[in-house]
Amino acid sequence: MSLSRKLKLLVLLLIIVILIGGLFVYLNFFNYETVKVGSSELVLPKGYHDDGFNEFGAVSITNGRNHIFLLEFNDTDAYKHANEYLLSKNDTNESVYLTQFDLGNRTIYKSTNFQKSSNVHYWFEKGNKSYEIYKWDGNPKMDDIVMFFFNS
Repeated sequence: MSLSRKLKLLVLLLIIVILIGGLFVYLNFFNYETVKVGSSELVLPKGYHDDGFNEFGAVSITNGRNHIFLLEFNDTDAYKHANEYLLSKNDTNESVYLTQFDLGNRTIYKSTNFQKSSNVHYWFEKGNKSYEIYKWDGNPKMDDIVMFFFNS
């Protein structure tokens, strides 16, 4: 085999390796799954996928170990929805309190349930919608996941 033919074959193999490597990088770092929540399409955190709906009509997503539930509201009043949740707990023996933290000019509300510490709800506004994200299973990465939705 001549030197020019070997060089051409080497260049072709190099191009194939670069294309396969580029595809691998794209699929692993830039190709996130999405889920339809109300009228919005939300990008899911890495490793999560759509798992249908729960009994309350919230979209369920899972990573196989943890479940997270997502709701969209057609307004920009996250505080109202957080307060409605707190009021719904008045008739139970559960002690639930609400905290808030501000990021820039936006606020995230977070409920904490003293009797059921694995039940945590979050509300925030994004675009012209309000969202509620909650879990019942004690997912230790929930704050990070909420920040992912808040910032994406």
